[in-house]
Amino acid sequence: DEEATLAGPRHGEKLLGWPAWAQGAEWERCPRCSARMELLFQVDADDAPLNMLFAADGLGHVMQCAAHLDALRFRWACG
Repeated sequence: DEEATLAGPRHGEKLLGWPAWAQGAEWERCPRCSARMELLFQVDADDAPLNMLFAADGLGHVMQCAAHLDALRFRWACG
């Protein structure tokens, strides 16, 4: 059980890594090449550093294309 917990995605704000999904995987696609984008930053509504009500709950993900570094997308999902 501990190994599965440590290896899995975590809620909270984080840079890079594996996203925690509020409802299920929602990978963005690059608008230029249609490749799956990778997580750049995760924002968690329940995490303190924002210190404001960003949303009632849920997680936000900023994603970036590995080939087109200027291609960014933001997605928010509530649990």
